[in-house]
Amino acid sequence: MTRLLDRLSRILIRSEPPLPNEVLAGQRERFAILPAGATVCIKVSSAYDLPYPFAASAGFVGQVTREILAVNPDLKIVLTEGGVGSQAVLPVAEKHGLTTLPGVTFVDAETTEPVFVANPNPEPFQVEGFWLPRHWVEADCRILLTTCKLRSHHWRRWFSGGTRNLIGLLPRKEYKLSESRRNMRSSLHKQGMDAMVADLYATTGRDVLTILDCRLLARQDEHLPLRFVRAVGRVLVEDDPARADTHMAEILHLAFTPPYLGLIAQAAEQENAVAVACLSESESVSGPTG
Repeated sequence: MTRLLDRLSRILIRSEPPLPNEVLAGQRERFAILPAGATVCIKVSSAYDLPYPFAASAGFVGQVTREILAVNPDLKIVLTEGGVGSQAVLPVAEKHGLTTLPGVTFVDAETTEPVFVANPNPEPFQVEGFWLPRHWVEADCRILLTTCKLRSHHWRRWFSGGTRNLIGLLPRKEYKLSESRRNMRSSLHKQGMDAMVADLYATTGRDVLTILDCRLLARQDEHLPLRFVRAVGRVLVEDDPARADTHMAEILHLAFTPPYLGLIAQAAEQENAVAVACLSESESVSGPTG
């Protein structure tokens, strides 16, 4: 039965649609002003050994990197992704064709020394900071490039877009994520997945250029080996992953609001309230002018 369902899933997955004529229209200046030798690190969604749209396609990633190099050929482009469960990411990236793109280097997110980055939120939802790959933290320009996925598990639904793509940066050895997919999820869920994503956004995702490839939307049920796709025909480019996910949720007419977006909005409101309070206090101390 399992084998039959797996074969049915493969039938239900459509072939990749044609690439758009241009992805980064309006973003050329961002890359043109970077100095020669600057590093552009692109976190791609490619950890799973599944075809597009369950992972980013080499064709789409290659178009993005070509557009960047056409604007500034002296840039160093690094693609990065981390593994899931006990699976190494490099063989999967090779299968996806991401290790042979011209002018691009693929780096396993776990092969460089991690550095600790503090969470700037004065009141974090879960953690005070994260261990992150040095090549991501120190890059001159960072990009999140991912497909869009809807998942269901225990009758709950999740949307995975630009913000959740940040999870792939976490080194498994630091977060005990190396045993299996089930244990990986359990380790994250113990601290609250959405709260962790909101903290991760605050720490390393805010204002990161985000590319959502939703020419096809991936759908997966965690209890059955069934995978479906839905044609959407949209590619979004936003200057922040939360804004990109919010916009895509509207396009998809999601019947639910991804909880991490609510937490991010809550943190922004708290930050604004603190700023207003500080401004009022400063004005009261300085006294009236004129």
